Amino acid sequence: MWQIAVVILIVYLCRYYVISSLKRDMLAGFWAVDDTFKESSGIDEMVFWFGPEKGSHIDGYVVLVIDGKEIYNDHVKMTYNGSTIYMKKQVHNIPQKLDVEIDIASGRMLLSEKGTLYARLYRENQGSLLNVVESPPDSEPVGK
Repeated sequence: MWQIAVVILIVYLCRYYVISSLKRDMLAGFWAVDDTFKESSGIDEMVFWFGPEKGSHIDGYVVLVIDGKEIYNDHVKMTYNGSTIYMKKQVHNIPQKLDVEIDIASGRMLLSEKGTLYARLYRENQGSLLNVVESPPDSEPVGK
């Protein structure tokens, strides 16, 4: 009987590790809010770019446009522990510590703090792939 419990525990731990690893890999790239979130929050645009994780640090950018005149384009250093992002500085009214929920199937990420939703983002796969795929140093750009 205890063998079954050990097998179930091993399967659960393997599943947790695989999902956690997929979420970490998925984080790198461009993420943008949808139109519904823009309307409900009163912003014109919000885009997050998360660079590849180097050690425990992530370089990123937060672009935020409010009423067409307030523009924030901030470089932010971050850390990610699998469920929380810690930004080294605050951007506008977005807290430095955000709880993260990534839904792999839909490509959606929720950033919240204490029940307040600060961003409902969707992964921009085309832009994210351009970020990851690099041309060899001696190659000609595509289309030339």
